[in-house]
Parts: sequence; C-alpha cells; structure tokens
Amino acid sequence: MRSHKRRPPRFVIRDGAADCYDLRLEIDGVLASWAVPKDRRMARRTGDHPLEHSVGDGAGDGAVVDRGTYANTTDYTMAECLERGHLSFHLCGARTHSRYTLTRVREGHDETWLLMRRC
Repeated sequence: MRSHKRRPPRFVIRDGAADCYDLRLEIDGVLASWAVPKDRRMARRTGDHPLEHSVGDGAGDGAVVDRGTYANTTDYTMAECLERGHLSFHLCGARTHSRYTLTRVREGHDETWLLMRRC
C-alpha cells in the first residue's frame, strides 16, 4: 500500500513594485498575498493569486527573492487564521528560515496587517 504524504504549503517572496516585497502564502489552493514595504512592518493585503501564478518558474510580476515551504505554528488552519486576522508561520526557503506573525490591524478597503519576525 502506498503512503500519501501531504506536501507542506508553499510560499514565494517577489520583488514587487514601489519598494515593496510581495509575500504570498499558499492557503486552500490559492496564494494569499500581502504587499510589504521594504523599510516597514505594515503590510497591505492584496488579491489572491492562482497557485501556479507565482510558485512555478512561469509568469509572475517581479523577480523571485525566495521560495520554499512553510509550517503553520498555530492550532487553527491557515484559512481560519486568515479569517481571524492572525497568522503565525515558519518560513523555510533558500534564504529565509524564520518564524513570522501577521496580525490584521485594520479591516475594510485599506486592510492593513502588521508583520513581525519572531525569535
């Protein structure tokens, strides 16, 4: 009998426009995205992207800075965390090996999140 291991979810960080990075986390088959200014911790939630849009080597906007997998470090699913406004995760990429927390601080049209690196 063949064992079916579930692969870990993926992330990608792209060099975005206007001095921002684009952080994308695979959640429920799409890439949830945040625009993160290079000199600040505040992030703006942007639209979701199809999984193949940024994880593969194909089309995408901006050069790939890092990619890899991540682990959810909460007791909730990542979809529940996104809805609740608090995500904690550990990135494991070629360049990035750290824990982070994203916390929603403003809802609505200007949805804003605080990105913090954890020890």
